[in-house]
Amino acid sequence: YIRTIVNRRLGKVFVLRAKAPTTPRTIKGDKTMGGGDLRYWSWCSNQGFANTRVNDCAHDEMIPVGPDGFYTLVVSRIADRPRNATQQCGITWLPMADDGDGSGDPDMTVLQLRHMLGAGEFKNAVHGIRSPATILQDMAAYAPQGRYISTSAFETAVPCLIEKR
Repeated sequence: YIRTIVNRRLGKVFVLRAKAPTTPRTIKGDKTMGGGDLRYWSWCSNQGFANTRVNDCAHDEMIPVGPDGFYTLVVSRIADRPRNATQQCGITWLPMADDGDGSGDPDMTVLQLRHMLGAGEFKNAVHGIRSPATILQDMAAYAPQGRYISTSAFETAVPCLIEKR
């Protein structure tokens, strides 16, 4: 696992991008395990370290990956969720609890990335990180890069026109 603390005092929407490791497609009950960089990976939004309550998670097969091999993840309170932070727009959204970390800081949540069972030739998995100082080097394009942004700025910067019927 790698974890980071998200604090909405720095911006109401936290957005990150990274290259997606490949994984076998097993959600539909495939009889045999296929190949890939990892067996499984996921992101979870947790309240905080005091209670470790999980707000929600998204696993590899739930996360849209663009033609460039990258994915975008957005974390915010429900009230701050950008309208375009949807699967249809190619964005994965995870909630932040309205009471934050659940133990006194209403603006804080924990975000964690989990990698499971990396293939021998895949050198950019979380378990290959040598130290906190070498995450970007060790994970290369698979290292999540995040920033804070306002809801309206995200909606403007990431256009998604979905025809309503």
